[in-house]
Amino acid sequence: MTAPTLDPDTNTVYVATGDNYSDPPSPESDAIMALAMDTGEIKWITQTLPGDAWNIACMDPSPEAQIACPASRGPDFDFGSSPVLVELADRRHVLLAGQKSGWLYAMEPATGEIWWETQVGDSGIIGGIEWGFAADREKAYVAIAEAWEKGPGEAGGISAVNISDGTIAWELGPAQGTCAGLERCNTGQLAAVSGVPGVVFSGSLDGHLRAYRTSDGKVLWDYNTWRDFDTVNGL
Repeated sequence: MTAPTLDPDTNTVYVATGDNYSDPPSPESDAIMALAMDTGEIKWITQTLPGDAWNIACMDPSPEAQIACPASRGPDFDFGSSPVLVELADRRHVLLAGQKSGWLYAMEPATGEIWWETQVGDSGIIGGIEWGFAADREKAYVAIAEAWEKGPGEAGGISAVNISDGTIAWELGPAQGTCAGLERCNTGQLAAVSGVPGVVFSGSLDGHLRAYRTSDGKVLWDYNTWRDFDTVNGL
């Protein structure tokens, strides 16, 4: 489970859940849940992917490890990022949720009904939407991981999704050339996206932190942290 999202005005806490580690998979896995803040009573559950039972043993092909892997062997497409509650320009509210499947969902906060769903990237164990995205009243800004499934120059990217209808406003693909000569380098963008009015920030495994203009995705600056630094103690 990720950090919860609170709405005191409606006495609601929203949580995103992970996959099951054993069989049988529960109806609360890979889901968004709404609970009453004062009592913990479940208001609604929207499961976006049923049957996802998986654990780390599933990655080990040895017979000993496979004993611990659930027989259903789900894809491990849990929710790694917290839901985002957005107030739109017309004062309506929408709940956004991003999954490791690469899909972004917009839900009715009162009922959990899915308004729209949009695939913004490929899925994977360390793929899709990993640790979080940012949003304003018009767009959601979603970085893509794909770090396990794809190599340098193939993993990563960031998209802006129109919250009104789920269409893609703009998208940028993986960075090119930033891993040249570096060992264990990957261009996947796992970290949570953060932002201020007009700009969002996204870091990637190649050591780069980038600022993107929200209107069109233009990279305003790109800082490479994968370098030697002069420190106070000389190390």
